Amino acid sequence: MTTGTQELSLRSPQPDEPRPPYGWFKAVRSDEGLELIAMNPCAFSLLYVIAHRANWHGKFNRHGLGLGQAFIGDYKRCGMSQRQYRTAKGQLEKHRFATFKPTNKGTVATLADSRVFVLSGKPDDNQNDRQRTGSRQTEVQRRATNKDREELKNGKKERGPSNGTSRSGRMDYSKGF
Repeated sequence: MTTGTQELSLRSPQPDEPRPPYGWFKAVRSDEGLELIAMNPCAFSLLYVIAHRANWHGKFNRHGLGLGQAFIGDYKRCGMSQRQYRTAKGQLEKHRFATFKPTNKGTVATLADSRVFVLSGKPDDNQNDRQRTGSRQTEVQRRATNKDREELKNGKKERGPSNGTSRSGRMDYSKGF
């Protein structure tokens, strides 16, 4: 997309960095987003760029970016002057939408919260969050049969559920297989 002679691009400033063709982020329907646009459209645009570029999977990457972090600093690619960029950064930090840390590789921006944008792919424990933590079963408990549980309860069985594990879930090699 071009405006006059200036090209707008939301691509990452590291052209050699491989980017997966998937991933998304949610725009939250909130008053804060509209207020940010009314206050400074460049600040909203910069926040969008941060959300778009952010490390959304939280896995290892060669730049050491954590979850929700992205490199920024290429204000011309975002269609801003240096002054607009600095003002936008200041407002995002002042209102706690993002934090910024200068490094020798560039400026690392971190999404501070999810009032405007929510990243997908955040790691979790793959559990239903509606279930209380204390009632979650361990892997050994899930594999145990009713007969195994009854024998353990009555003290007839010292080994774990038919997989050779002890009550603690560790392999018990002393009894053989």
